[in-house]
Amino acid sequence: MKPLRIGVDFDRVLFDTDAFKEELESRFSRFSETYSKARNHEGYDFREHADILGVKPETLLSELENADNFLFSDVKQLDKLDHEKVIVTRGDPKFQRKKLENSGALKYFSDFFIVQDRSKEIHDIDVLVDDTQEELDRVDVSGILFKRSEMGMKDLVDKIEKNKETYAKKHL
Repeated sequence: MKPLRIGVDFDRVLFDTDAFKEELESRFSRFSETYSKARNHEGYDFREHADILGVKPETLLSELENADNFLFSDVKQLDKLDHEKVIVTRGDPKFQRKKLENSGALKYFSDFFIVQDRSKEIHDIDVLVDDTQEELDRVDVSGILFKRSEMGMKDLVDKIEKNKETYAKKHL
């Protein structure tokens, strides 16, 4: 059996997005309150959010310098998988790329893809790991709903290894 190509979502799967947003709220008192106003049909727009907050876009980008503090410590468990792993994430391309680069997550993955208004089923992935059912419903590959409150990376690794033949057959 050839190795699987596993697409893994970034926010709330690999990265503690909620803690990161709390940190941003502590620096920008209206961050959470104004977050939804900075979303358009393509998703989050950090430039628009900066404008709403009355700061320069570079100020928000600079907050990503400490993104490595928010990478879940168990992400290294993914090294136990002898399969190709790619990050498939949704967000503002510039903001998300910087978050990915500064988080330290990329060393565990062969590549990453940032989508906006399309499905996360890209580049022949066999399995998508995501924290929302909505994202899994948009793809026609095997999906694993990953809820941090219910499982960790070791659980995910075990699940993939246990079901790898099923995942491989579904995508043929």
